[in-house]
Amino acid sequence: VLVKADLSIDCTSPRYWGMLVYANLSLLVYSVGIPLTLFLKLYKWRRALNPPKYEDEARAIKARLKNKKMLADPIVELALPYRPRYWWYEVFSLGRRFALTSVVLAFNHWHGATAYTVLVLISVHILEREWSPMIDPFMGNFSHGLSWQIVMSVIYMLFLDAGVLSGPGAVWYSVGLFIFNVGLMGMIG
Repeated sequence: VLVKADLSIDCTSPRYWGMLVYANLSLLVYSVGIPLTLFLKLYKWRRALNPPKYEDEARAIKARLKNKKMLADPIVELALPYRPRYWWYEVFSLGRRFALTSVVLAFNHWHGATAYTVLVLISVHILEREWSPMIDPFMGNFSHGLSWQIVMSVIYMLFLDAGVLSGPGAVWYSVGLFIFNVGLMGMIG
């Protein structure tokens, strides 16, 4: 259910304009400011995070852990779980979260929001698997499993909206999705 307009709100009051300014500043800070700041801080260390002299990834990972000056910057901790060439991946992850939690609110009808959400989920899911940015294989598989959980949540909600999960067969659809999710996590873990 989409939020309906409340016609009793006075859009000319000082309180309304104050909240509008506050909302827009918050939008800029959280959606642009934080990812941009993170990217610029990591960009400063890009050569140390992805040492150019090493073609062997394992040696590059060891080499970047010897840079004490870089490791003293707490922001660098966000890039260390990723392969050297994906030092920027945490910024991409913030963008994905923003796209799935905030941009979707810009749609005025659930049809567009649903199509957008499915396209973003599939695109990010494929990119994440193709890139395989995590150093630790377990964490990479775990992250992939969580990505599947998000996809399955959207599929479940689509089933609910379509009315598939109503009536006598609804329990079996729900049980089937539950078994799929438990099996998926069992295969990954």
